[in-house]
Amino acid sequence: MQASAGGRQVHMLPIDIHYDKLLDWLIDRRHCTVKWPEAQAAIRAKIEKAVQDMPDEDEIAQLIRSSSLNYFQCKRIVELLKVSEADSRNIFGGYSSKRMKDWQDILSCYEDKKVYLAECAQMIMRAVSFEIPALKQQIKRAQQQVRDCERKQAEYNSTATQHQQRFAQECKKMNIEGKNIKVELLHQVKDLPEIYKMFSKGVDGLTEACEYYQAVLDFTVGQNDRGQLSLTETCPLLRHIQHHGNTTLYQWRTGQVPEVVEEDDWLSQRLAELKVDAVTSTGASTSADDDVGIDFGDSAPGDDAATAIDFGDDGFNMDAIDFGDAADAQTDLADIDFGDLVLDDSTVASDNADDASAGISFDIVVEESGTSGEQGVHTAKGEDAMSVLACPRTRDLFVNELQELEAFLLQRLAELSANPTDILSVTMFQSAPLFLQVQSEDTVRRMLTTVRDVLELWHDERTQHLIKICASPRALDRLAESLQRMLELAEKMKSKAAHMQTRQLELSQVQRDTEPKVTMAKTHAKDLQSQVQAEISKLYKNRTVNIMGEINNL
Repeated sequence: MQASAGGRQVHMLPIDIHYDKLLDWLIDRRHCTVKWPEAQAAIRAKIEKAVQDMPDEDEIAQLIRSSSLNYFQCKRIVELLKVSEADSRNIFGGYSSKRMKDWQDILSCYEDKKVYLAECAQMIMRAVSFEIPALKQQIKRAQQQVRDCERKQAEYNSTATQHQQRFAQECKKMNIEGKNIKVELLHQVKDLPEIYKMFSKGVDGLTEACEYYQAVLDFTVGQNDRGQLSLTETCPLLRHIQHHGNTTLYQWRTGQVPEVVEEDDWLSQRLAELKVDAVTSTGASTSADDDVGIDFGDSAPGDDAATAIDFGDDGFNMDAIDFGDAADAQTDLADIDFGDLVLDDSTVASDNADDASAGISFDIVVEESGTSGEQGVHTAKGEDAMSVLACPRTRDLFVNELQELEAFLLQRLAELSANPTDILSVTMFQSAPLFLQVQSEDTVRRMLTTVRDVLELWHDERTQHLIKICASPRALDRLAESLQRMLELAEKMKSKAAHMQTRQLELSQVQRDTEPKVTMAKTHAKDLQSQVQAEISKLYKNRTVNIMGEINNL
């Protein structure tokens, strides 16, 4: 009785099998053989041949589209064929249809030595261990790439906005719209005369500083041993601009106002060149079509055009050329006077008298630089026609004098701001003129501020660009290229941002397409789990069979 009760208790115990060990468990208990893959390969060949001739039914077509048919799907196909092939059934219960015979043969091969159990066990292992994790990893990777694309897209858009803002700021500084950069910059050069007038007005406020500088130098180091002033005028160009304004270089150099100024109209020429370049670039595409009508002179030797060239060598006589090396009957080397004779005073006087009587004048007339035209008419041309602020030489002198004046005022401000008990500084200016003694620290600081205002106006970025454009044509190209480069970088960043957006949509679509595959793989694995559990349970008198492991966590 106890033995029978124990047997019943054992019969009621469930059979737990780990999914990863399911195939080994089936082979160890001799439900399947080790050579089951060979039988499976033969079954797969029969299935591939059988699916070529199938009835047109939706459920059968859906089963055939499966990645790999298993035993239970083949069994379902046979059940559907029993309905579609019912007319081929004979009186013995068999079927004369070749379709039904093929699929029944497939089921028989599966059931022989339980090949279907081994195949389903292998499918469960692959699905749980490889296929489903790979699909999940693909979704995770796509999600990460979508986040990276969103981040990069934001960065590219931000960089493009920065380049556009920088371009707008630079155009605003140069007072241009940025549509036709070179032409607009050249038009801005026309503002330089007005800018130079602003400098002239600024220099007018430096009169007190220049006089102060001159007075200090005259008092400290400007006297010689006899007590006379020996220094020349300080800051001559600044004083010239204060008295005469932004004059021509000719007036600064000679002190005379030119009656005629011949300026070089390079600005109009440069604008015309840019217009020609624009027309040439637009017509480049059409010029390629006109090459067909060009005559390159490669006609046949027998053509009249090829033989019509006259090189001018017909009837040419080399003897007719006089190279000057023939003997001249009237010229003899012995008669040439090389000027190495010694002449006395009487001979020289007679020679001069002969020259005077002949009307020959040996006086050399030196024409002054920058002047031309009739005698007494002062004409400035070339560099002399430029203003002192536009000429590179005097422009550098202008900046040097401003910096020199600034350095002097800084030094004087430091001396005035020093300790009042400094006896050397106090006693040195006791005998100075009243003009120097009344200059306080605040006055010098005000002079320094005025000088720095002029320097700041001079070092303005727009002003420097316009001056460089006037000085060198290459400066215009460099400035236009730098501005155009900002636009190109902005467009490049926008293109990359658009590419990231497209890539983001593609990855999102991959994620949406992969998620149903994961769901389908999970459902398929779960179905195989329940079907295999039911088949194994039949082999052990309906004992409960549990396939354990990660398959239960899908």
